[in-house]
Amino acid sequence: MRADSGPDVHAALRGWGRPQRAVVAVLLCVALPLAIFASTLAEMVATWWRSQVFTHCFLVFPAFAYLVWRERDTLADRPVRPAPAALIGVAACGFLVVLGNLAAALTPSFFALIGAAIFTVVAVLGWQFAAAIWVPLLFLFFAVPFGEVFVPQLIDWTADFTVAALVASGIPVYREGPNFIIPSGSWSVVDACSGIRYLLASMFAGWLYAWLTYRSTGRRLAFMLASVIVPIVANWVRAYLIVLLAHLSDNTIATGVDHFVYGWLFFGVVIGLLFWVGNFFREDDRAEPTRRVAPAPARAAVAWRGVLPVAFAAFVLLAGWQAAAPWLAGRSDDRPVVVQPVQPAHGWEVVAAAGMDWSPDLRAPAATLAQVFRKNGRQVALHVGVYRNQSQASELVNSTNSLEATLHQPWLFVSNVSAPIDFGRGPVEVNTALAKSRGESLVVRQWYWIDGDIVTSDARAKAGLALQRLRGGSDTSAWVSISAIDREGSEQAHASLRAFAVEMGPAVEAALRDTAAR
Repeated sequence: MRADSGPDVHAALRGWGRPQRAVVAVLLCVALPLAIFASTLAEMVATWWRSQVFTHCFLVFPAFAYLVWRERDTLADRPVRPAPAALIGVAACGFLVVLGNLAAALTPSFFALIGAAIFTVVAVLGWQFAAAIWVPLLFLFFAVPFGEVFVPQLIDWTADFTVAALVASGIPVYREGPNFIIPSGSWSVVDACSGIRYLLASMFAGWLYAWLTYRSTGRRLAFMLASVIVPIVANWVRAYLIVLLAHLSDNTIATGVDHFVYGWLFFGVVIGLLFWVGNFFREDDRAEPTRRVAPAPARAAVAWRGVLPVAFAAFVLLAGWQAAAPWLAGRSDDRPVVVQPVQPAHGWEVVAAAGMDWSPDLRAPAATLAQVFRKNGRQVALHVGVYRNQSQASELVNSTNSLEATLHQPWLFVSNVSAPIDFGRGPVEVNTALAKSRGESLVVRQWYWIDGDIVTSDARAKAGLALQRLRGGSDTSAWVSISAIDREGSEQAHASLRAFAVEMGPAVEAALRDTAAR
């Protein structure tokens, strides 16, 4: 008799054929840059965890693995011909990951990390091989927590539709920006009402469904487009119905917790209807129209032997950038920040800042400065937040740095545009915001100060900070705003800010340079 030795391991290994090896090769290529830049991957996962907007991102990598597994037979027939030229893309993406980390620009780093994974697949396994799974590879970009940049536009569209629908329903509306008033109360379309969560979740599910369920390109594109348009329009209708229900019920329903419950229920019904309609046109009973390429066995064997040198080269390139990151970042600037006050000039006088009616909400600056200046009845408030040795917990360009914070009055910001202003050296574009409160208008001009440059674009600011770090310099920079309040309209406030900018601009610049130098 012979004792049972358990499962036949050798038989299992013999059954591990070319399709399975092809899938494992793809997953290992994707895992290589993710493992090397593990800290960036951890930041990406932490963003998924922190924000309900990106909960769907947790499903991206499992969905990718499943999509690749579905193509295993096709991959088995594709020749493996490493493409060393694609290592240029691997190197470029690795550099962008490091550069984004230096500038505390997470989103570009995340995109570059996924790009590095895709280029690694192409470099190691070849263009023909990667072409068989180009859709799953592009699907990896859903793992990037991106989309909040569209929130302001989505808010505007939602407010436009809601107000128009209310007026069409015979309800009078007074609107200022995303805020509006109807006879039963006041409403604001805030970030949570933008529908970004519905949109991103619908795109993820819809695009995956389209690829799995349809075979024709037309149907796939149609359903993918529907998964974008339907949640946007559904959110408009949802916002209108919530306001209408609250108005008709004298604010007894569709407010508070009900507001969110009704919203999610409505979204669930709409998306369910979208997939129900899409189900009538499904084509998953048809074979995928794939051109099978059968390489000669000898050629395939040679190609597989060429995989390891290219894979090793990709590893060296990516690991080299990760190892070089501390050197590229230069030495940290450990000096404590001492903000130098702005010296008055041209008749402007410093007055007490204790009675400020408005102050920005800045996240963990190294130091702050608040001063109020007065001249000929005009009063302007200056706010400065200085950042040094920036990290995710304390950085100049951050979505949490906001104008919408108050000390005493509930200011409602109704617009934010880019407009020119002259700081004594020619006009430059800065962010210009208008807020309203109890018959008063608040005008705020805001910009970033980076090594003497006035910057309003978040992308340009991030690039400027990265360039400073690459040069080995300090990343000391500042968030700056000037503001004025007008009792009637906003023209006087604009005039006060223009006069202050021309006459006090050089003094503000001198104080910032002095602060950065200390």
